[in-house]
Amino acid sequence: MQSAFIALQPNGLYCRFSPIVECLTHINMTREDYLNNFTGTVDSREEAESILAFEVRPFSEVSRLTTTQNMTKAEFKRVFTHVILPQNSIFVFKLAL
Repeated sequence: MQSAFIALQPNGLYCRFSPIVECLTHINMTREDYLNNFTGTVDSREEAESILAFEVRPFSEVSRLTTTQNMTKAEFKRVFTHVILPQNSIFVFKLAL
């Protein structure tokens, strides 16, 4: 099974996708949010820096792998709307889903 990964959202922020729940677990993270372990999934800042430098996936993978098995269609639509809003939009918020 594929492991969780960080992807670059269309709005330039980062999100975390989990293959276990087949959906996003975190959205709208800045680089600094992730480096400060907002997701609670990295052991060190150095590990987070390495992931952002070498392992960030394109958002197309998130789109391809996300299902509505663990979220409603309305929630799916809401989340996918938030990841395309401009970073400076008053509607963009950090979210651990």
